[in-house]
Amino acid sequence: MKKLIKGLFAVLFAFLLFGCDAPDHAGANNEETNNSVVIETSRKIVYTVDYSIEGKDALELKNDVYDKVISLNGYMASGDETFTSATIVYKIPTVALDEFLDYVDGLDGVGYKNVNSNDITSQYSYVEARISTLEASKNAYLALLKDSSLSRSEIIEINDKLEDIDTELITLYSQKAQYDNQLDYSKVTIRYNVKASFMNGYFNYLGEFFKGLGIAIMYMLPVLLVAGLIFSAIFFPIKYKNRKK
Repeated sequence: MKKLIKGLFAVLFAFLLFGCDAPDHAGANNEETNNSVVIETSRKIVYTVDYSIEGKDALELKNDVYDKVISLNGYMASGDETFTSATIVYKIPTVALDEFLDYVDGLDGVGYKNVNSNDITSQYSYVEARISTLEASKNAYLALLKDSSLSRSEIIEINDKLEDIDTELITLYSQKAQYDNQLDYSKVTIRYNVKASFMNGYFNYLGEFFKGLGIAIMYMLPVLLVAGLIFSAIFFPIKYKNRKK
């Protein structure tokens, strides 16, 4: 029992030593106005960028932009497209973000751009410190289990502590992985909008309407034919006359 108590004190000391720092959630949010947004620093900075591109050829630029994304080892995270617009979210390696922004800035029709940087150094440091604390505590508890003089209840108590530690470690490692992904790949959202005249928009609307109407009629045609036959049979029955020889 004395050994267990000493071991538990060692564990508590490890918690106090590594886990006393609280996270600072007041990460800085800064807007950049130039293309060189990625700064060489030891701090953990997450970058997000929003663009709006308008023009009659806006949607046609998507393929060119996607080719550039692939060339930089990025990828398309999500997309939503309609007849006249599209919103695409790209993930760009942060080391290549400046190059990608220079490319997009050179495209025709760029009407809006916003670059945001978020300093997550405090949150990231807290997660790392907490992981170190729990790993040290886990090792201390595992060392205690090697004591052959432990009672059954003490072994159960230590295993319960280890289970709690492992559960929290899973959450922390997942959070750290999310942070790492946000740091390694910057999020760039581009909204493509077709800028057309009123008449073009009007005729496009009519075209879509009649296209939808034609599809609806095609699907409803068998039903209409059956309904017509039933209507005719009820209201206009065919009468047969017996012919006498």
